[in-house]
Amino acid sequence: MTRPNYRPWPFLFATPLALLVAAPAVPAELVPDPPHDCEWCAGWSQPREPFRIFGNTWYVGTAGLSAILVTGPEGHILLDGALPQSATQIQANIEALGFRILDVKLIVNSHEHFDHTGGLRAYNHIGATVITHWKNFDFLNRDVINYTPRTLRPDMVSLWPPTELAEGYYFETVRENYVLTDGNRTMQIHYVNPLQHAEGMLMAYLPKEKLLLEADLVDTFEPLPARISGDQRSFFNAVQKLKLDVARLVPSHGRPIPWAAFDAAARVPQK
Repeated sequence: MTRPNYRPWPFLFATPLALLVAAPAVPAELVPDPPHDCEWCAGWSQPREPFRIFGNTWYVGTAGLSAILVTGPEGHILLDGALPQSATQIQANIEALGFRILDVKLIVNSHEHFDHTGGLRAYNHIGATVITHWKNFDFLNRDVINYTPRTLRPDMVSLWPPTELAEGYYFETVRENYVLTDGNRTMQIHYVNPLQHAEGMLMAYLPKEKLLLEADLVDTFEPLPARISGDQRSFFNAVQKLKLDVARLVPSHGRPIPWAAFDAAARVPQK
């Protein structure tokens, strides 16, 4: 296993200095990209009130797609961007909790599927750095975060030269393990493989809170299966190999559940 990368939390030096100086004076109004249409999108996009998961970790997503906000005194981390049409609702939920969207400095992208990347452009345009697996970089850089019209009013490009957005400031890539820390709390980001669902899948672990945040590996809208899938087995094995002390599992689809419930399902003898 490779040695993890360590970065300060928040990753302030990844954001153009001019943007950081101006941010308090610029009121952010996210303008979502055109909505994505799918069989489940309308249900996923229903509003949901934000709530505290534990400590400084908050649910700020929609009814069917999680977005998790981890707050800190110098900046916040958002896990996943949901759908394009979710951006304004996530902003409203963040602000309803008393936080500012402009204080989101990092976005951890779990994987490249549309229901987890759709809002990334909007949040990136406030100056946040996207953390993703290196296998997702080309797709995100080419097809998601690109030079089509910006989704923030006022447009960040109208305030600062476009070169400040094109010099690599807004991406950090992960290979196996990555650690963010503010000296007191840490977030561990780990690559999960092998999977059928997606390559480049990341999960995030908060040791102090004992929270494990994952996407599309364990959905809790329905009861846990009597027999876990191959992807769930890979996920469980990764947690065991990393010796993560997990108390609660926070999925992208569904409500948080005790880790013990999934642990019990994973330990049922497979026939």
